Amino acid sequence: MEVLSFPDLVEATFLDRPNRFTARALLGDEEVLVHVRDSGRMGELLLPGTRILLRKKSSGLPYELIAVFRENYGWVFTNSGYHSRIAETLIQSSIIPEFQAREYRKEVPLGESRIDFLLGSIPLEVKGCTLFQEDACLFPDAPTERGRRHLHTLMNNTPSGLLFLTFNDRVRYVSANDGTDPDFASTIVEALERGVHVWALRLHFDGRTLRWTGRIPFIYPREDEIFFLREAIDYALRSFPGELTSLWLKDKVKFNILFHEDVSQKLLSSLKSLGIRATPLRSLQFNGGTLVTYELLQ
Repeated sequence: MEVLSFPDLVEATFLDRPNRFTARALLGDEEVLVHVRDSGRMGELLLPGTRILLRKKSSGLPYELIAVFRENYGWVFTNSGYHSRIAETLIQSSIIPEFQAREYRKEVPLGESRIDFLLGSIPLEVKGCTLFQEDACLFPDAPTERGRRHLHTLMNNTPSGLLFLTFNDRVRYVSANDGTDPDFASTIVEALERGVHVWALRLHFDGRTLRWTGRIPFIYPREDEIFFLREAIDYALRSFPGELTSLWLKDKVKFNILFHEDVSQKLLSSLKSLGIRATPLRSLQFNGGTLVTYELLQ
């Protein structure tokens, strides 16, 4: 599905980043200043000599950064100013059926934060993710006190949701970047425990058009036991209309499955045949299905 199109981009070469919101680039023979909307570090992306795509602006700095080319990953969409617009387009489409036909408001004050969307009575915060390690997308790429504050707001207003937009179609899951921000990692696990639901959508940018290419789960921690369970759940779900949305470990392993039909008991039987025993803890009804939280039994 096409989400956004940029027919008028120009390619340049990244030189350096004097501050969080400004970069210098070489456009032909001319050095230009570029507005960087994403305040993250993007240290693995913004390397001197890297190819970048720019969009001409009508005010302020002459250009804004849209995408960065990374070897083995292609163009990575990096402009956080479009995150809300991307999410709104996806919410309005049938891509996220659980959000379909819900009235929504944008930029809603809630507690000490301003939440991106209020879907009916469900707060939804949106985060963009551009840090990749092999087949993983990691968030955040820099310590984020604001991100932790948003999670606390979501925890205080459950049921609520966190939506990750991942800007590469090679990644297979999203995880918390505990090496960079261990506090965010522990907070998102606590949020999952308390009924905050996490969705992750995968997008691909070809240098001109941004397209939605599928869903991926949130998984934490990145350990062999957790990955084995993910493969078993994916195998069991091949026979049922459902999707793994998140899988995490705190004191016990838990996971969320979005069902489009009432097949929860059939899934439990299928997992049991693979030697995996689980029990449902809670469920949340959406327009397009039911999200069920399970706990793994020892």
